[in-house]
Amino acid sequence: MDFLNSVWLGNDVATWVQAIAVGLGTMIVLRVTVPFLIRRSRVLARSTSSYFDDSLVAAASATKSFFYAVVGMYAVTVMLDVPERFDWLLGQILACAVLIQVGLWIGTGYRTALEHYRNDRYADDADVLTSFTLFRAGGAIILWFFVVVFTLQVWGVNVTALVTSLGIGGIAVALAVQSILKDLFASLSIIFDKPFLVGDFVAVGDYKGTVESIGLKTTQVRSFTGEQLVFSNSDLLASRIRNYGRMEERRGEFRFGIVYESDPDAVQAIPDLVRSLVESEEQTRFDRSRRDGGGFERGTRASEGG
Repeated sequence: MDFLNSVWLGNDVATWVQAIAVGLGTMIVLRVTVPFLIRRSRVLARSTSSYFDDSLVAAASATKSFFYAVVGMYAVTVMLDVPERFDWLLGQILACAVLIQVGLWIGTGYRTALEHYRNDRYADDADVLTSFTLFRAGGAIILWFFVVVFTLQVWGVNVTALVTSLGIGGIAVALAVQSILKDLFASLSIIFDKPFLVGDFVAVGDYKGTVESIGLKTTQVRSFTGEQLVFSNSDLLASRIRNYGRMEERRGEFRFGIVYESDPDAVQAIPDLVRSLVESEEQTRFDRSRRDGGGFERGTRASEGG
């Protein structure tokens, strides 16, 4: 009993034992209960048509072990008489852990909601697939910017002065990375103006291929001969792009001549003859036939694949 009554770091051993038991118990209860509740909630969420509850379950699933540990440590200090500086330090650590965990919850829920929304309404829409990456990355950048700002504020950093200095420094950085920013804004233009989408067959100068991916800096195209072509987004938009992926019909124009000694009646019958020949072919459509100088020009349109 004398051992339990002995004092260590301002608290008797019995109090230390009780506090550690409470801390471990808190951590174990959270570590067991939270995953159990998440599993039960996931089963219930699958039975509903809404993806909002799926996003909440996914967000809860992002709870990390360090969060349980920090909460358990805080439960230990609640029962102990600790120095004020140590109590302040542990409170700061707990606040940072909560901020990071909240960031993980919101980020996971946001990504899950975007994925469910896209898969539910635009599963086969390449347009949304192109924009999805940017929305996810942009949301993550904004979220963690605020997490970092609030974390610095918890530790007493003058956030206002820091943001102001970052703004001034940002101008210098922007000047140093003009090409990167140029490509970034070009990617935004591609995503919102949609001159082409993933899967479109395009021609850029002498290069032709199928668009495989559109990133924040480059666009990757798979060429006819199999190699991958990588274009800078800014250079790509500055070029003249021929998008065959949106071509519904392909127009074919042919010229032919006739001799001057041809019979006038036969010459007059040429347009009707050309029409009949074109319309006799499948997946073709006659457009026009006209005389140009001493002969006739025939114009036809054939549907794609014809």
